[in-house]
Formats: sequence, C-alpha cells, structure tokens
Amino acid sequence: MQAAVEVKNTGSHKGETIVQLYLRDEFSEKTRPVRELKAFRRVKLAPGKSKVIAFMLGPEDLSCYGAENRWSLEPGDFTVFVGLDSRVDLYASFTVVE
Repeated sequence: MQAAVEVKNTGSHKGETIVQLYLRDEFSEKTRPVRELKAFRRVKLAPGKSKVIAFMLGPEDLSCYGAENRWSLEPGDFTVFVGLDSRVDLYASFTVVE
C-alpha cells in the first residue's frame, strides 16, 4: 500500500521538516498503540516549493506479535495518518482481507 502527501513551504525562507506516517489497527486481538509511528522522512524545501512524499507499507508494517508468539497480520480495518506530528488530521482508512 502507498500513502502520499504533498508538502509545501509557504514561508519566505528555506525550510526543513519531518513528515511522519502513523498506523492504527482499528480492531486488533492484541493491544496496540492508538497511533504507531511506522515511517518518517526529512524534507528540505525552498520558499514556495512543494514536494510529494510517498511511503510504502508492506505486510511487515501491518503485522504485530500475536497470541501464537509470532508475527502475524490480522485481517481488518486500518487507518493511516500522515503529517508533521502524531496529532495529524490527514488520514485514510483501508481494509486487509484474508
């Protein structure tokens, strides 16, 4: 799965920030974080410039250490959040099926 966001420097000086991607498993059998940091990228932009930042999520990013004492991927609903910190409002949901 790919998640992408466009970042723009709206200021008058060169800027640098870190774009973060968080994941939430909506209905896991195991207790998981509400928002789990899965990836981040440092971005440098000149004034007025923008750039699309893309993240790839694979099965290993969606998996957790399960009841059988091994990593497993449970089918179900996930939400991905992308932004500058964990309080982001930019999100999308998807479903993993068996």
